[in-house]
Amino acid sequence: MKSKPIKVTYTPFLKGIDGETTYLYRITNSKGAYIELTNLGATITSIVVPDRNGKLTDVTLSYSNREGFLESDCYFGASVGRVAGRIAYGHFTLNNKEYNLAINNGVNHLHGGVRSFSRRTWNAKVTPKGVKMSLISPSGEEGYPGTLSVDISFSFDDSNSLLIDYRAVSDEDTLVNLTNHTYFSLSGEATNSILDNQLKIDASSYIEVDPNMIPTVSKSVVDTPFDFRKFKEIGKDIAADNAQFHIAQGYDHSFILNESKTAYAYSPKTGIYLTCTTDYPILHIYTSNFVSVKNGKHNHSYGRYSGFCFETQLYNDAVNHPEWPQYTLHKGELYHHFTRFSFTTK
Repeated sequence: MKSKPIKVTYTPFLKGIDGETTYLYRITNSKGAYIELTNLGATITSIVVPDRNGKLTDVTLSYSNREGFLESDCYFGASVGRVAGRIAYGHFTLNNKEYNLAINNGVNHLHGGVRSFSRRTWNAKVTPKGVKMSLISPSGEEGYPGTLSVDISFSFDDSNSLLIDYRAVSDEDTLVNLTNHTYFSLSGEATNSILDNQLKIDASSYIEVDPNMIPTVSKSVVDTPFDFRKFKEIGKDIAADNAQFHIAQGYDHSFILNESKTAYAYSPKTGIYLTCTTDYPILHIYTSNFVSVKNGKHNHSYGRYSGFCFETQLYNDAVNHPEWPQYTLHKGELYHHFTRFSFTTK
């Protein structure tokens, strides 16, 4: 019997930052699992997949109102840019010219600035496999040079696999490092704790941060709380007496992926198993260390350690670290990366 095609529906959603109408899109596969996303911030709001007993379970955190999407600094599910992560003091030099960006995180520039891609209303187009979101970022926005055209395509298939495909091009040399900021809780978004979720990351090194959360040097994960080369509960070492945890209050660190560029997560409670594959070199792990949200999805409250992020990306603050691979996008060059989140049960 031929399987049903992927179904995409959409309904009016919240008002955007300038009062424009946005839409909520649902991509449903033939087995009834689905994802929901909105063109407000090109944001994933739900990923609903079966647990080990076949019960559909929402494994992502989100907001319940407009203020959450436009004012919260948690970036639940949002597409983040132009540059994910922090840029120290919002300052960089490109082609011998100095630039100063918007400061929105202590003394740093974070996730693209004050308005960021996460608070913009994107143009959306339904495709045979999902939805494509498009955005034009004018030269000078948040301090960045060059007019940047961005396309992010979201598709969801019958194997419960979500593919995010990033493409961008600029009319001037600029900086680009796009990611998605979904918070996962494989035990269900209402659980409010991911400490029993287990992670496995194919990474032999991680990058330490300074007291301003700026990346400094890479270190081996061996004999540290950052060793996830075998499955380990998130909560196992998160309270360890470690200088990095005194700064970050948990995991908020970049892992340098090995050749397979793969990471995994698992919930013993639901049996839901997540495989993350990418062509990005970095997987940034954030365990919602500073989250305090009262207006969560279905009026749920989310606190510390309520979700974890698998932020695939290029090296954080690379523009201020010439020893690392850079995220300069040259005029007319195509920026193209992908991340796949696949859900099974175990």
